[in-house]
Amino acid sequence: MIQRVNSPSPRTLLIRKHFTPSQLGAEIGPFHSPLCPKSEGFNCLVVDAFSREQLLKDYAHDTYVMDRAGSIEDVDIVSTQPLGEALAAYAQQPAAKIASNTACISYIVSSHNFEHQPNPIRFLQDAETAIRPGGYLVMAIPIASRCFDCFQPLSRTGEFIDAYYLQKTKPSVGSVFDHQASSSKLLNAEGINDQTYDFDKVVVNAFNGVINEETYNASKQSAEASYIDSHCWRLNPFQFELIFSDLLACGFINHLSIAESIVHGSEFVVYLQRTEAANSDVAFTAERRTELLKKSIEFQFSDLLQKHLAKRDNSPTRAEGNRLADTPPSGSGLKAKLKRVMRKIVAQ
Repeated sequence: MIQRVNSPSPRTLLIRKHFTPSQLGAEIGPFHSPLCPKSEGFNCLVVDAFSREQLLKDYAHDTYVMDRAGSIEDVDIVSTQPLGEALAAYAQQPAAKIASNTACISYIVSSHNFEHQPNPIRFLQDAETAIRPGGYLVMAIPIASRCFDCFQPLSRTGEFIDAYYLQKTKPSVGSVFDHQASSSKLLNAEGINDQTYDFDKVVVNAFNGVINEETYNASKQSAEASYIDSHCWRLNPFQFELIFSDLLACGFINHLSIAESIVHGSEFVVYLQRTEAANSDVAFTAERRTELLKKSIEFQFSDLLQKHLAKRDNSPTRAEGNRLADTPPSGSGLKAKLKRVMRKIVAQ
């Protein structure tokens, strides 16, 4: 079994930079990689759909997980209900650390969980209710173009809104289908990240090799009968800001604001701060929305096509390592090629 390293990684320090171990917080679905573990003195509630015992049972034959079984902490709140309902139910327990689900914790940490949320608007609303003024919802979210979602389109605000009004509590048949049919990997079966991605070597999973009526029906039946964990949403930092700004302007969110967003390799970390007063003057102008749309599209296509186009004209490949969310690298030649690609797409 792999033992926990005492020194936190730079990523861990980045994510938890706005709170201290003594503050009461909650971490959503940490599994075998908790960012705020009780073993390091954090006063943090673990929220998960499954108990520790169930997780160990379900992954008993997964050597990667079992090597890290010692890092799986006891789950304080076992629930498949929306966060607000889960916290309210926990508050009724005799040994609960909170009295209600309102202004009860100082922070919430969610690492690679938001994209799985069937109803992300409800999650954000529950978080702004639970977090005390001045506290943070910190989310690490995979960049769609730098993971197995790379060949899927980015999510849109309207899809978030539909999920909210449909009161989705689990991934839909369509979400499960997209996840199983279009999840990608490299030809050598290596995982995709910001360092390994290569347009010419990506292949989609397609239900482990083939899509037909039999594989579809099996997927549909599973999705209807149980909770099939899937990526429901595909984002990059600009697309997230665009959707969040839409939700803020439309009144879905009232007490959260984006304090900071940082690109970190294959993911971005967004810090949403809980404000004391309701947000005012949140009109989202056409100019700003257009700007974010363009930046999101450029970010996506630059990620997906840069290496591919660079091979054709021997221009430099994208720089390795981290880069700021508002300055995706692109040379003038690459920009011209991307524009030509975009014109062809629009013309079709």
